[in-house]
Order: sequence, then C-alpha cells, then structure tokens
Amino acid sequence: MVSRGPQRIRVQIDELVLEGVTQARRDRVAAAFERELGRLLRAAPPAERPAALRRPPPVVPLHGSADRIGRALARSVHAALAPPQPLRTREPAPAAPDPGGEPR
Repeated sequence: MVSRGPQRIRVQIDELVLEGVTQARRDRVAAAFERELGRLLRAAPPAERPAALRRPPPVVPLHGSADRIGRALARSVHAALAPPQPLRTREPAPAAPDPGGEPR
C-alpha cells in the first residue's frame, strides 16, 4: 500500500471586501474565515487543482457575529473551489414479490 502525506493547498485571495464593517470586526471575520476555510479544505479538498475559482462566490450578508460571517464566507469560497456535485436521487424501493398463484 502506498501512503501519501498530507496534501498542501494554497489559496490566494487578492481582496476580501467587507463594506460597512469596522476594522476590528474585519479582523475577527478574517480570522474566522481562515479557520473555517482551512477546516473545510482539510475535510474535503478539491479533487483537482483549480487555477481560479470555478464560479464567483455568492455575496454573503454581513449580519450576525463576525464568526458566523467568516464561516459563511469560507463555505462559499470552498463551494466555488469544489467541482459541481451531481444531483443525488433516491433509488426506488424494490418491488414486493408477486404472491399471485401461490396457495395459502
């Protein structure tokens, strides 16, 4: 069995715009963002190495705690790095055996 060491993932974000957020709160949002994005990438790394985001991350409302905002931003960036997931559908339940013709 071949064992591979941990994969190193480097994410460069040129600018994170948090309009209307104080500098002190920005620092807390950024810290929560970094923690959550790191956790998400360790738990579910992208299958391939994207050169850039596959789609722009959605705009995240800036209400709630700094921690909540940072986690929401991280989830949106992580989702943009990951390949689109196929829709899951439920398998139909197996049909009951036909009891036709069996004497009781």
